[in-house]
Amino acid sequence: MIEAQYGAGAYLGMNYFLISKGNEFAVIDRNENFIIPFSGVNAPTFSTVIQQILKNKKPLKEWLRL
Repeated sequence: MIEAQYGAGAYLGMNYFLISKGNEFAVIDRNENFIIPFSGVNAPTFSTVIQQILKNKKPLKEWLRL
């Protein structure tokens, strides 16, 4: 049997998940990379999640390098 690492969670779309651990919340991707680390007793707002996801994306010129 595999022991659960996190508490309740929610699928946010596009392979991102809101997870909880105790009274803290975080956002991870499908590979369990942290987009927003555990913090506070309030879940991050939609705006905060989107901002962080866009901040972590590579610029277009990096994707186009051959």
